[in-house]
Amino acid sequence: MLVYQHRLYAFALRQVGNAQDAEDIVQETFLRAHHALKDYSASRIRTLQLRQWLYKITLLSALALSNRCRWVTLISGAANCRFLA
Repeated sequence: MLVYQHRLYAFALRQVGNAQDAEDIVQETFLRAHHALKDYSASRIRTLQLRQWLYKITLLSALALSNRCRWVTLISGAANCRFLA
């Protein structure tokens, strides 16, 4: 997994524009992947395209953070929702 860490971080950073959020997103990506792999069969793991799968999880995590920030900004009027991550 460490092979993908720096690439996923750079990808997440481009998505959210904040280094700490990008680190959180990558950490969440690896946690989600780890939990999901527990339920996968051995044959499914062998055919899994790991790189694409990790990028998809990263993108969905970044979008989720972005959506949470929009709602907090809408509701509270806060200009920065950094405290959510």
